[in-house]
Amino acid sequence: SLYATGGERLMSDIDLLFASESDAKKARSILMTAGYRAMESADGHHHLPVLEHSVRDVRVELHVNLSTPTLDARVMRELWIARRPWTFQGARFPGVCVLDPIGSLLHHAIHAAADPIESPLLRNLFEVAWMVDTLDGSSRDRFCDLVRGARLEGRVRASLSLASDLFGTPALVSAPRTDAVLAWCRSRLEWTDTFDEQL
Repeated sequence: SLYATGGERLMSDIDLLFASESDAKKARSILMTAGYRAMESADGHHHLPVLEHSVRDVRVELHVNLSTPTLDARVMRELWIARRPWTFQGARFPGVCVLDPIGSLLHHAIHAAADPIESPLLRNLFEVAWMVDTLDGSSRDRFCDLVRGARLEGRVRASLSLASDLFGTPALVSAPRTDAVLAWCRSRLEWTDTFDEQL
């Protein structure tokens, strides 16, 4: 929902969020009838096993939560209630909704620095900064209240801090300079930049 066209953002799969596991399982049944097949998945993940259609070359993840470890049910309920209808280039798609800007920022901020090997991707940090920049003051306050209330500071501060350092957006959540995840992400960005220069 950030980009003007889907082609501006590389994506490896389609993520769909459901209010309950039973709804996600119904969707899985529908997709499997349409030719999708389940791939292997680790137990305890925040989405059902990935479904892949080998002919269409499409992967779909059916989510009931946004992350592993899972977000509190109260937070997920708030995000579900705040979702909004999806419009794309002026067109509306009945029944299709996306997370509101606060939910989208929370999702991106958690994932942008969550992978101990792959994080952070510069693109993801840019998107975090973009989202912070588009929130007005009261929305930023609501985001901070949500993060504090759910005790998610530790899961979002690295990406928010890095986005702030790189793009000048407010960090929203303070990050200690000695934070190990933050240090790793900074060193990885430096290594990636150096590696790209050598190429």
